[in-house]
Amino acid sequence: MSCDYCDEREGIETVYNKIYGDRNRVLCETEHFSIFPCMGQLREGHLLIVSKEHINAMGMLKKDILAELESLVFRIGNLYENLYQKNALCFEHGVLNDNGNNGGCGIYHMHLHLVPIRDGEFQAILSEVKNKNTNKIYLSQNLEDTCKCITEKKTYVFLGLFDSGQKKESYIVNNSENYFESQYIRKVVCRVFGKKEWDWKKIKCKERTFLRTLEKCNII
Repeated sequence: MSCDYCDEREGIETVYNKIYGDRNRVLCETEHFSIFPCMGQLREGHLLIVSKEHINAMGMLKKDILAELESLVFRIGNLYENLYQKNALCFEHGVLNDNGNNGGCGIYHMHLHLVPIRDGEFQAILSEVKNKNTNKIYLSQNLEDTCKCITEKKTYVFLGLFDSGQKKESYIVNNSENYFESQYIRKVVCRVFGKKEWDWKKIKCKERTFLRTLEKCNII
């Protein structure tokens, strides 16, 4: 099955290239991850941390690689604090395979969203997620808690609030139907932000917000 992130890394044309041409959007790379702006920016500064290996969710990562991932989250938290005077919203749809039968967003390759956010906005997002009847929400101690969901074959949403030096609070969300609608958290975030355009798949032209993010966040 074709994967946009793997194809982009290999130089194969993707939806991104059709809009932005050959422009490289990668801002930072580590041994196991790449960081770049997300298409369909929820707000300026919206970034993705994407695994170099094709896996479906961060709950499939080994403990030492999860530690590397967490250090990148704190790094971006520091960036947001300096650039935007905001904390970092961190979320992921953790799917179980490439076929999409547990929901997700259409790209079944591990990618963690980070968005600059105010504490009050995070609480509004959390409240809406809690109020959905089919959702079951649990406090999470760290990113490693997602591994239990994978072991139990449960699709999940990871939802966290981070700053430059620590996790402020985070949660694991499961669903009684073991399914989340496509781009579920994007929809919730857009409602809280008062933004109508939630579907990244409808992006057909260059986003000014994307280009500003590419320019401003190149100091990671």
